[in-house]
Amino acid sequence: MAALPANDRTPLVRTDFSDDGAWQALRDEIGDDWVVVVDDPAYRGLSVADLVALVPDGRLYPALVLADDFSAGERTVLLVDVVEEPGRTLRATPDAARSMISNLSIQNRTFDDYVTSAGPSGVYRLSDRHRQALAALGGFSSVGSSRAVALGRSGSVGEPAQAGGRAEAQQAGQRAEPAQRSVPPEA
Repeated sequence: MAALPANDRTPLVRTDFSDDGAWQALRDEIGDDWVVVVDDPAYRGLSVADLVALVPDGRLYPALVLADDFSAGERTVLLVDVVEEPGRTLRATPDAARSMISNLSIQNRTFDDYVTSAGPSGVYRLSDRHRQALAALGGFSSVGSSRAVALGRSGSVGEPAQAGGRAEAQQAGQRAEPAQRSVPPEA
C-alpha cells in the first residue's frame, strides 16, 4: 500500500465505506481547502497503527483525520497524532478538527492540550466563545471557507490585510527583503 501524502495538507482518510451519503455530508462540512482527501477502498478498516506506519518522513501535517465511523449519531472524525505520541487519538467534531489542525500546525497548542480539553464525552468540540471569536474574524466559522482575514493597518480585527509586502513578493516569486530598523549611531 502506498504511503500517505507527504505535503503540508492534512490527509482526511476514509476507512469506513458503509455510507456514501454520510461520507459526502462529511466532505461538504469539512471542505477541501485544508485537507487532502484519501478515498481509496484499500484503506478500508485499517487500524490506527497501520495508518501511522504509512505516514511518510518529511510530512508537514501534525495529525491524520480519519472518517472511521458513520454509524454514530453525531458526526465526528478521529484525529491521530503523528508528532508527539504517534498513534494517540482523539475524536472531534469536524469544525473542531479544522481548528485543532491549524493550532497544531503552528505549534500554538499540543495534542495533549486537546486531549485534556475533550470533556467527559471524549469528543473535542469548539466552545461557544471559540465560535464567536471565529465569527468575529469574518467567516472562519464557516467550515470549508478559505477566506483569509488578518489585522489590517488600522489594527482592527476582521479588516482585510493591505496588499503588498512580504506575502505579495513571495507570490510574485521575488525575494522579500526584511524591514529595515533604524539604529542610532554609536557615540
